[in-house]
Amino acid sequence: MPIQELSQRYNSLQVAIELLRKDFKIKVLLEKSKTTDPEDFFLEHRTTIRSYLALTHAELETYFEGRALEIVNTLEKFWISFPNTVYPLLDFNKDSEANIKTKSKSSDSKTFEELVIENIRKRTGIFRNKISNNNGIKKKDVRALFHPFGLDFGTLDSAWLENLEVYGKKRGDAVHQSSEMQKRIVISDVEKELEEILAGAQDFDSYITVLLSKVDLSKECTAQSP
Repeated sequence: MPIQELSQRYNSLQVAIELLRKDFKIKVLLEKSKTTDPEDFFLEHRTTIRSYLALTHAELETYFEGRALEIVNTLEKFWISFPNTVYPLLDFNKDSEANIKTKSKSSDSKTFEELVIENIRKRTGIFRNKISNNNGIKKKDVRALFHPFGLDFGTLDSAWLENLEVYGKKRGDAVHQSSEMQKRIVISDVEKELEEILAGAQDFDSYITVLLSKVDLSKECTAQSP
């Protein structure tokens, strides 16, 4: 897929990662690691390396969650603009107008359109909670965030997804294991994996941008239809 203009969220991710690299003096650590025994180097800098891994992982999490939230907000706006058109597609209690009204405590004072909008907001609210409760960047986490919107994982680079899996596992080990139990983390491997994740995320970012543009195009077409 040709690279589209990168989103503001992706640009913010890059800025955040560069700030962390500067704050943790990653270039200095990389140079030092070349001339120091690997085990001694990790023992000396393990807190820094573990913290860097955890914080860069958090920035990646924020990026994915932010993009998922953009999709939810865009779809909610679209659905609310055309509630009578889209409600059968949303499987509201088997598309039954009577059932939608029955489920509302104040249905007598609301129009059918208002009830559909209420249901739309409930549904999108549930997914917003799912996004806020996300706690990872592994394949299963990314799939849970984006598969409901029709993201075809078969089109994504399998090596990139595997990098997410490896990085997510390393972060899990770093934050859930004690210093005594912690396996050695090689800072050069962390940087290589992070750089590959950021590079692959450009294609992913373009995919999401195209997905969002299709929603906007659908809205235009619907608005112009007789």
